[in-house]
Amino acid sequence: RAEKYNDGYDLIQSHFNEDPDNVNLIDLLYVVGYYFKSEEEIIDDINKLIIQYPNQKLNLLYKMGHALKYNKSYLKSKEVFKILTENRVFAWDYYQIGIIENLLGNKENCLLNLKKTFEIDPNLKVDAQKYEELRNLIYDKEFIELTK
Repeated sequence: RAEKYNDGYDLIQSHFNEDPDNVNLIDLLYVVGYYFKSEEEIIDDINKLIIQYPNQKLNLLYKMGHALKYNKSYLKSKEVFKILTENRVFAWDYYQIGIIENLLGNKENCLLNLKKTFEIDPNLKVDAQKYEELRNLIYDKEFIELTK
């Protein structure tokens, strides 16, 4: 069975090499890779792609951050998104950090990052009001005020 996953992983990686603008393939690498590779091996593979395709670095890091969050590697995911905030101003990076801080139980840091998110893109307030990973804040006075 691991051999089939390995074959699929290699196929996805070769498709990315043919079409490096299709960073959605990175999501597939994580999904398939987690069946037979360690998280560190997958991160190493993505870092190799970043070296090979430097123009895609920020997109690849963003996908890596999402995958790490999905797999509950919150601290690693947060570090990836922090790297992104050092290289660009993009509301979704701060939004993801805010969500991760919430998942870690750090409400104040969550709200600080959400505030920065909404300063950059106020339209994300509507998303935050409905986002599953922020549902625990739905009746929080500070959250309500922030998302008005």
